[in-house]
Amino acid sequence: MYTYQPNDFENNQNRTMDPHYSISTCLPDFTPENFQIMAGDFYTIVYAFMVLFTGSLSDIFERKLLLCGACFGWTACTYLSSYVINYHQLLVLRLIMSFFTALSGPCSYSLISDWIEPNQRTMAFAYYALGV
Repeated sequence: MYTYQPNDFENNQNRTMDPHYSISTCLPDFTPENFQIMAGDFYTIVYAFMVLFTGSLSDIFERKLLLCGACFGWTACTYLSSYVINYHQLLVLRLIMSFFTALSGPCSYSLISDWIEPNQRTMAFAYYALGV
């Protein structure tokens, strides 16, 4: 006799309706408007402004160390965001993360230019941009 077993997709769909998997349950002030501000406006403004300065930093300091620091800072912000208790803490961590992502771009492009031969550089830039 055949009994119906929900597949993995249906299990995941049911899990997303669980309040423990909803950020708006944990952070009541996390509204769609707040998310739009956090993920769009503030992140983009800080990122675009900081790229102007982080490009100069990548010329002054060792790029490999800056890139490692950017990856560490980016990861630390992501990790710490799991411990926030209100929207403003999440917003601050997201803004700090935008600084670290702005730092990683110039370092990555210049290291690609240094390490990849000129005839293969376009494809290397394309692979990097695909990941971004």
